[in-house]
Amino acid sequence: MNATEFMSVSAVVSTLVSLFALAIFFALPLTSLAHWIEDRLEARVSKHTPEGESLNLSRRRFLRTTAVAFPAMFMTASASGFAQAFGEIRIPEIPLQFKHLPEGLRGLKILHFSDFHVGYYIQLHDVAKLLTRVADLKADLVLVTGDLADRLNLLPELLEMLASLKPPLGVFASLGNHEYFRGIKTVRKSFAAGPVPLLCNEGARLSWNGSSIYLGGADDPQRMIRRDMPEFFEASIDAAMADAPSEAFKILMSHRPTGFTHAAHLGIDLTLSGHTHGMQIGLNGRSLFENWAPDKFLWGHYERGASQLYTSSGAGHWFPVRLGCPPEAPLFILQRSEEAV
Repeated sequence: MNATEFMSVSAVVSTLVSLFALAIFFALPLTSLAHWIEDRLEARVSKHTPEGESLNLSRRRFLRTTAVAFPAMFMTASASGFAQAFGEIRIPEIPLQFKHLPEGLRGLKILHFSDFHVGYYIQLHDVAKLLTRVADLKADLVLVTGDLADRLNLLPELLEMLASLKPPLGVFASLGNHEYFRGIKTVRKSFAAGPVPLLCNEGARLSWNGSSIYLGGADDPQRMIRRDMPEFFEASIDAAMADAPSEAFKILMSHRPTGFTHAAHLGIDLTLSGHTHGMQIGLNGRSLFENWAPDKFLWGHYERGASQLYTSSGAGHWFPVRLGCPPEAPLFILQRSEEAV
């Protein structure tokens, strides 16, 4: 067993142990509650009802079954979530309609990768399988919004693999928090020596069928919580889009979807993000936690005025449990609004 295989096996084993512990952690209070209810009912019915013994037996059976069901339910959910995390990566084809889409960009295909986290649960051969599947889609532009590799020795080969898709407009990437967490200096060296341009607080001008595209890449604030988060994104996005021609269709790569607030303020046409993994649990194409954090744009398609955002649930994971929120690599097809059916 080589080092990569050993690390993968270790990661899976540690995750299974953690899932078991979490299932017990959440199930025990509910099981204890069932036992408490059983004791209270038994005391109450025995005191006031002559037939209390038979009633107690029936209720006791129900409550004991309930007590056993709680840990079984949590373990089943954990196992299902683990299986979904390692299921086939979805490649949804998503049409995006824009009222003022330049004529030359009708039908433009943009393939979006985010959050591969290559190294522990996702390996290079998993990426190779995905790239084989997407090759026939013939994307015109490929964008990667951060958290590419958790083992940085694999990053150079990953960049070569992504570049091998050879889309006409190229492959571009932006930074995520794991690039900083794992070692930003090493990451920057790999990008500088590799075939995929890294856009951080800067942009690139592209042209397609006579129409102009401006692609910007935002920086990542590194920490999960910081008081100046809005100001950070304002400065980063302003820098990334500073050279954008007024007539260009504007695209922003921002690993964290919270950057969309300022992007929409600037009127940026399309923002692509990742980071959240849909908070691991989804329902009907949205994160289960959407209602509690509507301004966090946790998963899926969002609109503010003329600006649109798509937050990917990610092609990989750093914690391999998903329920109703499968890994994905969406393909966007740009259309004018009047083309919508």
